[in-house]
Amino acid sequence: MKKHLTFACAVLSLILISGCKLPTRISSQNLSYIYKTEDQSIHPIFTVFHVNDSLTRIHYKLNSAELLYSKKNHDQYIANVTMHATLVDAYEYETIRDSLTHRIEHLGNNAVQQLITGTFNVHAVSGKNYLLAIKTTDVNRGESALSYIEVNKEKQAGAQYYRVLESRKNLDILRRYTGNDEEITIQSGIPNTDSLFVRFYDRDFPLPAPPFSIVNPKAFSYRADSVFYLPLNTEHKLTTTLHKTGFYHFQADSSTQNGITLYSFGDNYPKVANSEGLIGPLRYLTTQQEYDHMMGEANPRMAAEDFWRGSGGSDERSRDLMHKYYSRVENANRYFTSYIEGWKTDRGLIYIIFGPPNVLYKTSSGENWIYGEEHNALSLQFTFTKVDNPFSENDFTLNRSPMYKNSWYRAVDTWRQGRIY
Repeated sequence: MKKHLTFACAVLSLILISGCKLPTRISSQNLSYIYKTEDQSIHPIFTVFHVNDSLTRIHYKLNSAELLYSKKNHDQYIANVTMHATLVDAYEYETIRDSLTHRIEHLGNNAVQQLITGTFNVHAVSGKNYLLAIKTTDVNRGESALSYIEVNKEKQAGAQYYRVLESRKNLDILRRYTGNDEEITIQSGIPNTDSLFVRFYDRDFPLPAPPFSIVNPKAFSYRADSVFYLPLNTEHKLTTTLHKTGFYHFQADSSTQNGITLYSFGDNYPKVANSEGLIGPLRYLTTQQEYDHMMGEANPRMAAEDFWRGSGGSDERSRDLMHKYYSRVENANRYFTSYIEGWKTDRGLIYIIFGPPNVLYKTSSGENWIYGEEHNALSLQFTFTKVDNPFSENDFTLNRSPMYKNSWYRAVDTWRQGRIY
C-alpha cells in the first residue's frame, strides 16, 4: 500500500490532578501484555526528549491502518484517538505528578496507509526519574493499548536529552538502532555545546549461558575501539551515517559516561534476514558440534532448514516451527535490544525458548516472569535484574539457578521433537 505522511490535528487538554493517586501501583499489576503486542490492535510508538529542566516532550507515531475510520460527511472519514498520559515517580509509587489527555482527529480512510505523528508535553523537573503510563484508545473501535515509558531526568546530558531523526524526511526515529546505510540527524538538547564526542565499540559478545549455568561474565572494557568528534551546526544538529556494525556513544561531555548510544546491527534489523540471523539463535537448541557444523555449511539457509525439517518431520510442520521460532527472535529484537541484539540478551533467551510469560511484574529494579499460574508451586519463575549501563536503559541480567536445568532441557527437547513450546 502507498504510504503518506500526515501530521495529526490534535487537541491537548491538561487535567490538573495534584495530590491524586493511582488506584493501584503499576508494580502490582500483571503487565504480561507488553510482550504480547500481536494481541493488540494498535501499536503506538513513543520516545522522550527533554526540552528543559521542567518540560519533557513525548514524540509518537501511529499507523493509520490500525485505526477505524468512521464517516464524518458524504466524502470524509475520521479516526478519533485519545492518549491519556499519567506521570508517576516509578512503578512502585501511586502519587500522580502530572496527567493529561491528548486527542487526535485524523482525516483519512482505511484504504491508504498513513503515518500519524505528533507530540505532547509533560511537566517533569530534572534531578529525578519518572514513569509515564500512556493509554492509547481508538475511540471508534473502542480498543486500547497500554505503554510504559521511563522518563530519565536524574542524570544531566543522558540519552533523552538528544533527538534522533531520519535525515531525508526530518522525522523522529523512535528506536535506538539504525541501518548501516541510514542517514540520521542527531539534535543535542544540551546548551553551550558545539560538538559531540563519539566512542565507537566493535565488540563480539558471547551468547547468554543457559539459565541453570552460573557464569562470571568478563568485565567490560570501556576503552573504545575508536574515538572522534562531530561538529554541531547552529541548530545544535549533526548528520551522519553509522556504516560500521557496533554501537556508538555520543556525548556532549566526554568526562562523564552520560550520552546517547545508537546501535548499528545491519539494514534488516530487527528482522531475521541473514545467515547469523537464521543459525545464530539455533545455538539455544543445538549442541556445540551441531552448531559448528551448520556455521561451516556453504549454504546457511539450507542448513537451518535441514535442522527444522529434521525436527518437524515434514515440510509443513518444519515451516510452522520456523515461523514461530523466528517470530520470537524478531520480537526479542524489538522488545529487548540493548547494546547487543535483543535475541542475544538474557530476556531474549528465555522469551525465545519459553515464549512470553503468563504473568509479568515490573519494578524500578527488574522484572519477574511467571510461566503458569501465579502462586502455583509447579509454575516456572524467572527474575531479571536491571543493570546500570551507560550504553542502554534496557539491559537486564537473569538471576541464574541450577533449579532451572530440568525445565530448560524439557523446553529444548520439545522444540527438537517438532513441537512448539
